[in-house]
Amino acid sequence: MRNSILKIQERLGGLQTKMALQELTHERFYECFEILLKYYDKTYQFGLAKRAPETIFHLNLTGLNAKENAKNLVDFARTII
Repeated sequence: MRNSILKIQERLGGLQTKMALQELTHERFYECFEILLKYYDKTYQFGLAKRAPETIFHLNLTGLNAKENAKNLVDFARTII
């Protein structure tokens, strides 16, 4: 995980990288991933903005049950293939 954080250091920024690594070192994974998700959310939104709206699909997976979410995702994929 440390190496992955260091790979995005330039885009994440020095302070955010330092904080994420510190949280990771202290096994405060929630806090570490919160920092990383800010970067990934921005990157994801930037990518979406460049895509044609008709190529973007929305699926609400609010449950915490991974197996149920996976089933819903597969069922949804079958409707668009």
